[in-house]
Amino acid sequence: MARYLYPTTNITMFKVFGKNPDLTISFLNALLPLDNGNNIVEVEYIKQTDALDNQLLENNVVDVKCTGADGSQFYAEIQTRWSDEFELKIETNDNKTTVRTFGSKKHYPVLPLPFYSLNLLDLIVDKKSENFYHYCDSVFDFDTNQLIENLKLIYIELPKFKSGKINKAPMFDIWLRYLTEIDEKTKYPSEELSTNPFIQKALGIIEEWKFSEGEMYAYEKFWDSVSVERSVFRTAYNEGYNEGLALGMKESGCPIDEIKKATGLSEEEINKL
Repeated sequence: MARYLYPTTNITMFKVFGKNPDLTISFLNALLPLDNGNNIVEVEYIKQTDALDNQLLENNVVDVKCTGADGSQFYAEIQTRWSDEFELKIETNDNKTTVRTFGSKKHYPVLPLPFYSLNLLDLIVDKKSENFYHYCDSVFDFDTNQLIENLKLIYIELPKFKSGKINKAPMFDIWLRYLTEIDEKTKYPSEELSTNPFIQKALGIIEEWKFSEGEMYAYEKFWDSVSVERSVFRTAYNEGYNEGLALGMKESGCPIDEIKKATGLSEEEINKL
């Protein structure tokens, strides 16, 4: 009986999509909002690194230069995001959707060719909406009215995904089911997954026995890093929340004892605010 590893960790994503052009093409064709009939027919990996280089929280998994069926070329990247530090703010004005992202230090230069950034989020960032698939233009932080030309951002909130919710091609559902249904407890993948040739190949790659001792060490370290980063962010968030609450209560004239009880801060910490 096969034992699978989680398909959405950086190291498993890299082993599946970083070395198998056929799987990368199928995946991108399914999930990117490409023009009808201009599916990707060829990909060239921009950089090839060892899977162990992707063991921690480097977001980028794969960078490729794509050639479409009509001969056009564009770039695409696949990223995974696990940290609660990531925040997505979607704004809709004049029938135009733009996105600003926080918690990411990535800067995009002037892009001579279209660039698709596919971000797989293992967390919910838009709690007000049931939509899990976001296709957005992007704006500059210093000028939110200026779009970044050629940059196309796609965010998929995996925890929200429900099969059949969006009317897309069959492989859209199949690949997202692969990402969300398979885990270390999976004994028998569903027939729809196990009989699909692309998913069948991906499942074979993420079987635990296919990973070297070093790769398994990297896999476990990845989970350690996710746990630490989430814990650090929650601590920082809670401390910031308590300080903000204390300041508001202090400015409203609340007694120090009430502020201490509500926030857990000491009198000295409150007086410094």
